[in-house]
Amino acid sequence: MTNETDVYENLIYRMGDDGVETDGQCSNVRLWGNTFHDVLVGISLAPVYDGPVYAIRNLIYRTGVGNNDYSGTPFKFNSGYDQSGPMYLFHNTADAALPGNDGLDIRSPGTWTLIYARNNVWAGTEYALNNANPSQPFDLDYDDLYTTLTGELVWWDGLPDRHLNTLAEFQAATGQEPHGLSVTPGFVDAASGDYSLDPASDLVDAGVIIPGINDDYGGAAPDVGAFEYAGAGFTLRAVPTNRAIPPGGVATFTLAVQPVGDFAQAVTLSAANPSPSLILSLVPASFTPPGAAVLTVTDTHGEPTLVPGLWHTIPISGIGGGFEQVTSVTLLVGGTRIYLPLTLKE
Repeated sequence: MTNETDVYENLIYRMGDDGVETDGQCSNVRLWGNTFHDVLVGISLAPVYDGPVYAIRNLIYRTGVGNNDYSGTPFKFNSGYDQSGPMYLFHNTADAALPGNDGLDIRSPGTWTLIYARNNVWAGTEYALNNANPSQPFDLDYDDLYTTLTGELVWWDGLPDRHLNTLAEFQAATGQEPHGLSVTPGFVDAASGDYSLDPASDLVDAGVIIPGINDDYGGAAPDVGAFEYAGAGFTLRAVPTNRAIPPGGVATFTLAVQPVGDFAQAVTLSAANPSPSLILSLVPASFTPPGAAVLTVTDTHGEPTLVPGLWHTIPISGIGGGFEQVTSVTLLVGGTRIYLPLTLKE
């Protein structure tokens, strides 16, 4: 039995079969920051009882290299054993690279409670995604589906036409990937194993926030794939993001600014006042990160009086070195409204 186990920051290559196998009893097993290349399969999850298993920010490329004639896949789910528990795939970069291999190949047989994928790159030389087991539950979104195979994108069994040639066709036929992408990933130098993102990549800032997984992202949003773009810039965070005060009260917010890469320029912060009833003070308004400023918001209880129970948004921006970051905080003055359930008796 394998429980509460981390497998991280390993380099595994030239494997005749699976790079790592989590098959069997696995509960709260986390695989993160690993690199697999020249393997038949990167990570085997066939099956995992009772779950969950998390695969986060793993790089898997040149799949399909092994001691048999099977095509490769970054993750293996299929088995003839009992049902797997939930499997979460976050921020993985998978590049088949070699001819005749899918970005992600979901085979049959096999049963599981859930495969949940966000912010992954599935790059194939055959299909970006090949699903021969569509009866099982999937929740796929914010992934990049890419293939070098002309005129094809996804193969999804059980449909009148199993060849889905565009992302729009895939979304319409399956309901999956409503915010997905189908773009050239834009790696720095995949041929030499550098799968970090080029500054011009469409995957920069294209992901979704997953609390506890990618809170340290840079830019406007997390990037898609295993590597967050590490170019120069800065991040802007507000803590807390919302406050409630009584009429005439004062709220404070900390605005933390952190440099990204070799950024070393002054950043100027500003906050837009949503109401003349509020007084905003931002100190210091300009500094070179890392550092923080304090935004103080005072309610004067003047005219027009802020409506109790209504949250007011205060936009905040940071500008410096040719970069701009934006965030916001919300303020409620006068308390919240509480509605009690009404029970009728005969």
